[in-house]
Amino acid sequence: MPAFGPLRTSPAAFICLQSLSFTRSHPRDKRLWPGQRVAINRKGIKMRRLLRVSLMIVATTCPCFALSPQANSFIKSIGINPGDPDVVAAETEGVIKTDYHGDPASYSLENLASARKANAVRSFVFTRKLIRQLKANFDTYHLAVPSPGYDSRYLTKSERALVGRKIADQYAKQLKK
Repeated sequence: MPAFGPLRTSPAAFICLQSLSFTRSHPRDKRLWPGQRVAINRKGIKMRRLLRVSLMIVATTCPCFALSPQANSFIKSIGINPGDPDVVAAETEGVIKTDYHGDPASYSLENLASARKANAVRSFVFTRKLIRQLKANFDTYHLAVPSPGYDSRYLTKSERALVGRKIADQYAKQLKK
């Protein structure tokens, strides 16, 4: 299923996007070759573009496409509320593409829940919550490492560097005391 942003579109929305066309054949025009496509008129093109863009925006930002029912039920079964703001935020971040120990890897809440990895789901949600809090207030946030549930594999390279910088800052402050 194609993705137009952090969230995936439904198959019905994708079919609607594919069916919208900016041009159409005009067989009566003798100057055109058979099968050549020509624009209808400027007003029709603008309306179709507007419709296509608005449908893309709605399809990519609609929260109803966030988690599949299987992933949702698995998250409930391990004792996590799928409606919790941390879970919703972790899902809306989409796929985290990173390198882990030299190998490219991609992680998402949907994939981990579909694979029924309970500890990985808990770690993913906790780690994404931690990095969001760290990015929001870097100077005042106290990072306790090692934290239970923290797993650096669910961070991008730049986020790992940010965590390393925070640990170094905290260590430097402890040495000054």
